[in-house]
Amino acid sequence: MFVPNTKYDILTPDGFRNFRGLHFIERETVRIFSGGVCALEGSAHHRVLTSTGYVTLDNIEVGASIIGKTGSHLIEHKELGRAQLLFDPIDVDHPEQSFYTNDTVSHNCSFQGSANTLIPGHKLASMTFMTPVDTRGDLKIYAQPIRADEKGNPSHIYVAMVDVSQGQEQDYSVINIFDVSISPFRQVAVYRRNNITPQLFAPIVRDIAAYYCNAYTLIEINDVGILVADTLHAELEYEHILFVRMHPKRGQMLAGGFHVKSRMGLRQTQATKRIGCAALRAMIEKDQLLIYDYETLRELTTFVAHGHNYKAEQGAHDDCVMTLVLLGWLTAQRGFENYVGLSMRKLLINQYEPVTLDEPFVGYLSDEPTVSWTEDGDRWSLSDEDIANDFWR
Repeated sequence: MFVPNTKYDILTPDGFRNFRGLHFIERETVRIFSGGVCALEGSAHHRVLTSTGYVTLDNIEVGASIIGKTGSHLIEHKELGRAQLLFDPIDVDHPEQSFYTNDTVSHNCSFQGSANTLIPGHKLASMTFMTPVDTRGDLKIYAQPIRADEKGNPSHIYVAMVDVSQGQEQDYSVINIFDVSISPFRQVAVYRRNNITPQLFAPIVRDIAAYYCNAYTLIEINDVGILVADTLHAELEYEHILFVRMHPKRGQMLAGGFHVKSRMGLRQTQATKRIGCAALRAMIEKDQLLIYDYETLRELTTFVAHGHNYKAEQGAHDDCVMTLVLLGWLTAQRGFENYVGLSMRKLLINQYEPVTLDEPFVGYLSDEPTVSWTEDGDRWSLSDEDIANDFWR
């Protein structure tokens, strides 16, 4: 459960700072003791600052030094606690996302997740974020584009997944860039802003996509996204927009742009969302997609099942995750490998061992039995000869 924060600050190593809200979740705890008292109780994946860096409570050792407001303290004892409701401050306004819990410097990036998340909790717990190598306004860059060089090495292939909001400081407009030249795919840049209009968003999509080697761009066009797609195509003349066509039986499919019924972008439906979610989960579970952005990982922890589909918990956002769902849908399309020369479906299938059946199934017919009918014609029975031969082996 996520509860937004509207009026409180939290104490950090740099003084009181704002934070977006609290994420509540029930977990078994670990207790660490210093000076004869319990210094901290938290989940096994809760991180605290030690003399050697941030360490989770399940990995911290007795004798380690934890850092607090008044200096360092030796851990004298460690024990398992009980299952209880815990809370985690979200988006603390501090360069390292750090804050004080009791007299200990803590870190709020364990990515445990709520119940019924699309990505299993154990997988979320193993995922870690990166510090951007460069930040340009609202754009966070995790890897610079790799372009063709004089030695004949080709440029990498990138895709840009675009989710558009109305720019009224509610939902976010997001551009998520992925390097799909090699396996596993990698997140290389994220643009995220909640107060930009669709008309002004289109040039930003063009500039970022062009910077990443003219990335193939897929736009969700359910609402105002169609304005961005139309501006990008007609006014800005960006050529690498991915087109989608409607198939009478298969639904929406990736098109080459020349089909008479093709349109710019994907209209998200329950069917396309289910396909995208299933493909996204498979890629992450099989380590075929690497995500580095903190906000994207955080949204995955609150992207939960609602009936037969998934969406953000109340009070949370899922705009970054929806660009991942777009990527999942795209990689599941048959025409995807025509763009990138790499089939994600084949990569996932190749991870499974072939099934071998060394023993035959129990109960099979060695010879076709002779069937005779009773006088009333309503029932059948086997001949005495077949029963005597025991044709069921």
